[in-house]
Amino acid sequence: MRGVASCRPGPTASVGGRIYRRGMPKMIRIPDLPESVHAALASRADARGLSFNAYLLEELTRIAAREPAGLRGAGDVPEHGGEPG
Repeated sequence: MRGVASCRPGPTASVGGRIYRRGMPKMIRIPDLPESVHAALASRADARGLSFNAYLLEELTRIAAREPAGLRGAGDVPEHGGEPG
C-alpha cells in the first residue's frame, strides 16, 4: 500500500504505520467506555457549554500538549516497550 499512498496528491501523515491525508476527519472509538465515565465527560462538556465532541477535542489537545509521563526521551517509546499512547 505504500506505493498507492505516495501517488495521492496532497500532504500526508503516517501514524502507527498507517497513512492519513492531513485534514481528514479522524475517528476515535472506545468500545468499553464505562457509562459512568461517559456521563461524567458529558456533564463536564455541558457545564462548559460545549458539545461532547468539542469538549473531548479540547481535553485530548491538552493531554497531547503535556510532557508524556514515563518516556525516556528517545522516540516516544514508553518504558515498558509497547506502543506509545
